[in-house]
Amino acid sequence: MGNTIGHAVVATAGAFAAGKVMDKVTTAFYERQSDSSKHKEESLRADPMPTVTLVRRVGEMTGRKVDDETAEKVGMLAHSGFGVAGGPVASLLHRRTGLNPFAGGLAVALGMSLLVDEGLNYVLGLVAPAPEWPAVSHVRGVAGHLAYGLVLGTAIAAADFVFGD
Repeated sequence: MGNTIGHAVVATAGAFAAGKVMDKVTTAFYERQSDSSKHKEESLRADPMPTVTLVRRVGEMTGRKVDDETAEKVGMLAHSGFGVAGGPVASLLHRRTGLNPFAGGLAVALGMSLLVDEGLNYVLGLVAPAPEWPAVSHVRGVAGHLAYGLVLGTAIAAADFVFGD
């Protein structure tokens, strides 16, 4: 049991680090995008991140007005929380199925990209439909998630080294 907990802790820390790397990768991609694709994205989003829009919606559903500062802080915290949650999921996937740590990290990362970014965000009405976005937006998201998955896989491999698989 101690190995499982230690493994999950390392994977969670790895997921936090993976989120930071993902942010760097997606920012680097965004900075190199054309101005027209940036303007198109800005016209399609209500907030900087879907989780900020989600916070606003939850506020509306509960009869509370959420100011911009609070919506952005809580939305960013929720986004980071989703990312950190990928650590224990990937760790469990690896430890229970024997899936290679990198394959597990990438599976969780690409699952997040497809299920959340390309699916759930639209279904919940947090973003415009996928075809409306510039192709580079989708490429940037996948590239960021791949970076996340590789960093997460590295953390899980390190946990294997320290705690055994």
